[in-house]
Amino acid sequence: MAPKVSKVTVSLAKAPLGEEYRERIEARINRVVRVGELLDVQQLDEYLPASTFDLPVDLSVVLRPIGPEQLELMLEIGPRAAPPGTVEVSAWQINNHGLSQYGRPQFMGSVSQVGLRPGDQFSLLGLGSQGVAFARAEYDAAVPNLYGRLRTWASISYTRTIKGGAAAVSGSSQENGVGYAHILPLASAHPWKSQYSLSRRKTDSRLTGTELEISNIADSQLRWNLSAETLPTAYRNWRAELTLAAGDYTHVSGDLTPEGGYSFFQLAGRYGFALGDDARWRMEMRARGQWASRNLDSYNRFALGGVNGVRAYTTADGVGDEGALWSVELNRQIAPTQNLGVFYDGGVIRPNKNALAGSLNSSYTLNAVGVAWNGSYGSWVWQTSLAKGFGGYKKAEFNEPTESKANETRLYAALTYYF
Repeated sequence: MAPKVSKVTVSLAKAPLGEEYRERIEARINRVVRVGELLDVQQLDEYLPASTFDLPVDLSVVLRPIGPEQLELMLEIGPRAAPPGTVEVSAWQINNHGLSQYGRPQFMGSVSQVGLRPGDQFSLLGLGSQGVAFARAEYDAAVPNLYGRLRTWASISYTRTIKGGAAAVSGSSQENGVGYAHILPLASAHPWKSQYSLSRRKTDSRLTGTELEISNIADSQLRWNLSAETLPTAYRNWRAELTLAAGDYTHVSGDLTPEGGYSFFQLAGRYGFALGDDARWRMEMRARGQWASRNLDSYNRFALGGVNGVRAYTTADGVGDEGALWSVELNRQIAPTQNLGVFYDGGVIRPNKNALAGSLNSSYTLNAVGVAWNGSYGSWVWQTSLAKGFGGYKKAEFNEPTESKANETRLYAALTYYF
């Protein structure tokens, strides 16, 4: 039986540092920890980082037994352990997740470090392949006076098809934005994070040989995201997410997407649980979907394929304005840091919200079954999957250009080194 909380104390490791945040932290912890009630350790573990989400301090906890089935919860507010500039996570990755038109092998590097102030974070991400170069920088800052975090980001990408001769196409895209995130003050068993973002994007494409412009799009978008999740290590773990977006195509040329306003919303969920007390067998189910008000450009459309979708296909397959995706996976722990699993992926896509002449407009499905092997050794982490499509690919049968053929067999693999 879980012990009851007899007393909760909050102290300062280096007074007066953190004194102005003491009441705020106590109120947040009291949403899940109450004197005289049973202690849910999982809820406490989830709320500890949420309690200092917008603060430049760390929070440590000690559980001290003070009697039969009773304990004292001792919280200590202290300075962030890592000084500004400290590298928190850095990694290199090689994978074959790319598209054949740009080159399937991809190389990726990322680094995340403590920002200029305690609690801030600066991150960089770069990705390259034979026909793709992408870079993104983001700064995320804790702002206690706003009870949340502010972030700003910028990204740029260049693409060039590696096939096609005189018909080869090059493109570029630039995006920048600002955002605000905070933990909702709800008396909930799990923290709920609310995020707002405003972004501006410009995308263009042209013939590589002649520089003749093919398309040019400018897009402004406001997005709101609501999410909650349990710890990944929980016996039963889950994640729920809702996204609402409204935008305006302020300029469109050379593309079938009309100018003007648009909106869409997305739902996503994941639920996993152990089969048996030893948790060596685990089942996981995932689903997500998108519904749109009108036809969208390729950046905002929904894709069924890819390593996080129907794994027999790519992110250029099963693309449309509206769609839904689902997956069921059964995994077996075959070693302390390795899992072997079998899965089924499926989805349905509506290519065009409003019918376009000469295009496939009717909805169709993509399906696949396969095996996955994931694991780690030291600083190395790998993810692999081998999937076989079934049930056909309506767009390929419609003789429209596709990245994959019907009932494709595809191997996805990624190797990451953390340092």
